[in-house]
Amino acid sequence: MADLSKKKAERVFVDRLEDGSIVKSEIRPAIAYQLAMQKSRKGTIRNMVAILIAEAIIAAVLVATISDNAFNTRFFREIEIRRTGEIGLSTGKYTGETDFGYFFGKGHFSFNTGASYEGNWSNNQLSGIGELKVPSEGTYNGEFSGSMKSGSGTFTWDDGDIYDGEWKDDQMNGQGKYTSSEAVVYEGTFKENQFFEGKCSFSNSTGKYNVSFKNGSPNSAKIQFSDGSSYDGGVSTDSITGSGKMTLANGEEYSGDFTSGKRGGKGKYSWSSGALYDGEWKDDQMSGTGVYTYADGSKANGTFEKNEFVNGSYYTKNDFGEYTFTITDKVPTAVNMTLEGGTTYIGDISDGKLTGQADIGYSNGDKYSGKVSEGQKDGTGTYKWASGSSYDGAWSEDQMNGNGTYMYSKSEDGYKLIGKFENGKPTGQCEYYTDASTHYKTDWSNGKCVKIYE
Repeated sequence: MADLSKKKAERVFVDRLEDGSIVKSEIRPAIAYQLAMQKSRKGTIRNMVAILIAEAIIAAVLVATISDNAFNTRFFREIEIRRTGEIGLSTGKYTGETDFGYFFGKGHFSFNTGASYEGNWSNNQLSGIGELKVPSEGTYNGEFSGSMKSGSGTFTWDDGDIYDGEWKDDQMNGQGKYTSSEAVVYEGTFKENQFFEGKCSFSNSTGKYNVSFKNGSPNSAKIQFSDGSSYDGGVSTDSITGSGKMTLANGEEYSGDFTSGKRGGKGKYSWSSGALYDGEWKDDQMSGTGVYTYADGSKANGTFEKNEFVNGSYYTKNDFGEYTFTITDKVPTAVNMTLEGGTTYIGDISDGKLTGQADIGYSNGDKYSGKVSEGQKDGTGTYKWASGSSYDGAWSEDQMNGNGTYMYSKSEDGYKLIGKFENGKPTGQCEYYTDASTHYKTDWSNGKCVKIYE
């Protein structure tokens, strides 16, 4: 009979089950983008209403004052400019070329408000190339049509902002370039004084930004942050949002979805240590289904919650063997392991120990299926030797202890033995079977039969 005391299941201690807590901090560059975009909008593409109203008043007063077509009015104005060199009106005075009382050709008009225009005129209207200066606002140099900015022109505001491009109906319309006093540059298509499509670039203490606009809103950006980090991907008006790639200064990298400046959705994060997480994120943390691969090849596959592995399987390998743990509510509850010598264990874990129901396969071909406690056979179970013999019954301290049935192999003398076992050996009275039906009452001591009852 085999000595079961030498068939103990080897104990395995896993020295770690990391929870991925190194990704708890927010991606700071995302916050930097939000602050940068908020600042870039101040004093950049401004509300043009005040300027338009001021210019509309000037044009309306000008036209209303000098558009009288009465022959006498035109006649006396023509005489006045030939005699004095200027025409005086209630809104200001005109000096320049005329066509029988009409402002026509090159001329200069000084408004009582302090505004002035010098350039081409046609039928009392600003037309062609000219320069319009508006007090406390700025200067426009470019084309006019019907007393409105129309065509190509440059508006320079008193605070240093500049727009150079196409105009229509007195508004920025078409291709152009807007540069603010803070060096924020918008270059592309403008519609009704709003930047509609193109590139916005600027730099500040947080980094260098190149933002693409579409349909009037930011939709993607390439950013080089001052701390060495970089981002290439989707953005919204005030945050990093959508699909993108963030590379941190330490070489760590995230590719995937962002929501309001935080990792949210599906994405892949690689650490400088070699670790990798590929799965779902929420509020900048691993939350949802995913796979975390450690630098040493260990792998957690399942459900994560706030950077902690909650449910699923954890695989690892060391000098002693390979292990796949079942994790339930953050706790290992089962393991499938193959030790270096060939022994296998598939069964329960309790309090970090091999305890519960288990199936053990030994390197010599023996097998055990039953209860274990702290890595030892304990309770009821069946042990099958590679030679063909087997034992089904009670166990304790990794040995046959209690009532059980031992089935002999073909090479052994006997069929089966039913009785009590102690420390792996039969003891006391047992039923000894020579075949399936013939049996005798026997006494055993220290594993040896000492008496057979006829």
